[in-house]
Amino acid sequence: MKWVHPWDPHPPSFSRLLPESIRPYPSFEGWFFRIVDSSKGMSFAVIIATNYATWESHATIVFCTDDGESPSTNGGKHGGRTHRVQGMSKDVRITSLSHLQDNNTNSSEPLGFEWEAPELGKVIVKSNETNIDICVMGYHLKARLISKVHWNQSFSYKGPEGWARILPIMPTHWHVYSVGSEASYEFNNNNGVSINSQGWAHEEKNWGVTFPAGHVWLQAISDDNTAQLVFAGGYYELGVLKTPYIGALGYWSPQHQIDMRNIDIGTIFMDINVNPHEGKFSMKAVNPSYTVLITTLADPESFCEPILAPVGKLEWKPACRESYLANIKVEVYAHGVWGLPINKTLVSTQTFSHAALEFGEDLMHEE
Repeated sequence: MKWVHPWDPHPPSFSRLLPESIRPYPSFEGWFFRIVDSSKGMSFAVIIATNYATWESHATIVFCTDDGESPSTNGGKHGGRTHRVQGMSKDVRITSLSHLQDNNTNSSEPLGFEWEAPELGKVIVKSNETNIDICVMGYHLKARLISKVHWNQSFSYKGPEGWARILPIMPTHWHVYSVGSEASYEFNNNNGVSINSQGWAHEEKNWGVTFPAGHVWLQAISDDNTAQLVFAGGYYELGVLKTPYIGALGYWSPQHQIDMRNIDIGTIFMDINVNPHEGKFSMKAVNPSYTVLITTLADPESFCEPILAPVGKLEWKPACRESYLANIKVEVYAHGVWGLPINKTLVSTQTFSHAALEFGEDLMHEE
């Protein structure tokens, strides 16, 4: 099997050697780009996704404006509402940009690609630059993302999955390509809103056959892009069986570069508290060197309408809801003995505003 950089498209296989339930594999693939402009209290995201089983594709724009009226973690006001608009196309072309490569190209870098739907626009992705031009229901976002900050600065193909990235088939693969790109953007709509500004951007993707159950996703960038946070966790239901909670956490700051996943020996995620109806999430991640506490709060009214995804293979279903107005607090403790309070010392604290908090749609319907 030919190696494909995680950031590049993964051609679906219809081989009869695959069980029919997961044929083709992957049955879906999608890319996510989120821009944070804290100077204007704005945040925008574009999601492009293709269902390889039906060749239907969706483009989604998620956006919010901070109106300063929703509660923050410190008791002040901070908020607004996150919205989403979504459009569908059956005429999407996904084209490799391999012809742009030369003999000096690093083979460990992505080849790049172009995703284009005549009714919705296009996204051109190269190893060092992303250009977005998507229009959905009168909302138009153009952006240029450069100066990538990879999960692992030495190898762009290394991301949150760790060693699991080598597994050819998983229910969901997840790759984060950049946690803090430089972004310039233009956003306008039919209501006369027009913004031309700069910010920072997060870039990631998923591919596979389904999303985890009970999943939570967090993403944040500090105002000056010196600190970033990414977390995702959930579990899979395999018939009557349910896997343990599986998650990955990345946290970068001037003091730390923390890369944790609980499939690694010596790492555990614990005290996981998920409360979508109150917009709350908290957890503790422990490895041999650090304990990381994460506390997240978003106004429940700040979440967007359900975002559709091809999680049903042959149909698009509500997959999740997002707020781009969350507040996150990260506390990092160093300790000399794994997981024990002996000599545990608070070594850094970071707070993020205009952060992203996503709950799986199944969580939104739990009592």
